[in-house]
Amino acid sequence: MQLAECYVISAAASSLVARVALIFARSRLVELFWPRSTANSELHGRGVTAPGWRWKYAGRMGGNRGVFPWRRQRPVPFAGLGLLCSALILSGCGTPNVGGTPGLDGAPTSTNETDTATPTPTIEPEPSPEAPAGNDPVELINMWRVTAPGEDTDTWLRLDAGAYDLWRACGPIMGGWRASTNLFIASRPNSWVGTCEAPEDIPWLTAASSFEPTGDGGWRLLDVEGRETASLRFDGLPPAHPNVWDEGRQPPEVTAEIREAFREPAPLPDSLVPPTEGELLQRWIPIEEYTTEPFAEFLEEPPQSWQGSDGCNGVGGAWRLSEAGIFLATSGPQTAIGCEGVPMGSWIPSATRLGIDGEQLVLVDRDGAEIGRLRPAVSAD
Repeated sequence: MQLAECYVISAAASSLVARVALIFARSRLVELFWPRSTANSELHGRGVTAPGWRWKYAGRMGGNRGVFPWRRQRPVPFAGLGLLCSALILSGCGTPNVGGTPGLDGAPTSTNETDTATPTPTIEPEPSPEAPAGNDPVELINMWRVTAPGEDTDTWLRLDAGAYDLWRACGPIMGGWRASTNLFIASRPNSWVGTCEAPEDIPWLTAASSFEPTGDGGWRLLDVEGRETASLRFDGLPPAHPNVWDEGRQPPEVTAEIREAFREPAPLPDSLVPPTEGELLQRWIPIEEYTTEPFAEFLEEPPQSWQGSDGCNGVGGAWRLSEAGIFLATSGPQTAIGCEGVPMGSWIPSATRLGIDGEQLVLVDRDGAEIGRLRPAVSAD
């Protein structure tokens, strides 16, 4: 009930109480309040009939005569009764109740099961933009037993920040990986330890493009079509290897630096638009001129890979671009010959978003800062 409505109802109720009091005064029921010895048959006469009281005709109401009393220097009993009732009614204007629709103070004001008032709709809070939908890639950091085509039951995958170790019976095989809330990429293996020979590819791993929880603490790796390529579960550790420190077969520690490395990137600056995969599939060179030939070329062949050079040292890895414009790339080992050029081996994997500005490809880091600019090796003109 609104406050104004409550006051109106209170005023009407007070008026009704006053009228009832007047009727009582007109009747001989007033003798309940004053003994007959003082309110005798002269009650209807004019003048003072009891000490301190004056009775006066109240006029004709409904064909009957009545009187209304006043007492000098004393409150009128019926007026006090009316004020008391008004106070009681007004006190209920702000009184909270249980059940029903919300009142003035936010509390319900009706418990009637037949109340036909339209209930107040519940408004669900909108998700914070700082809490993106998807999975937390930090939860992938661990030592996992692998179930995948072509792998033995005693196969483990150790995922650390940016690097993976696939533990087989012959020892670990190494490569790079990245993930965001909705993306996963892994490069082809680039090194190994022990008697293992690094295979050219690990199809179930490099084909994975996303991940989802299994419901029992593990994860599924999924390809671009949403089909499972492998499942990961926490189940023991690989056996010790003579050429690997024991720390290398333990789950990695999740540090603040690791969490920062997997933080969701800042939005792309408003002046840039994200490229499509088709626009990215070409050879790019720096916008500056160099005596060497630094470049980066993005290839479509599955798994998506890139290759390039800083001018003297070859480099490459895997890459993937989401529909939301998030970019992931790995970078493998490279030589360290010093020469003039651009450090493509750090530029490409450091980029978390890509933007197009005219014909230029802009590499943007996790904080939204520009890393560098590239242009097509062959101009569109």
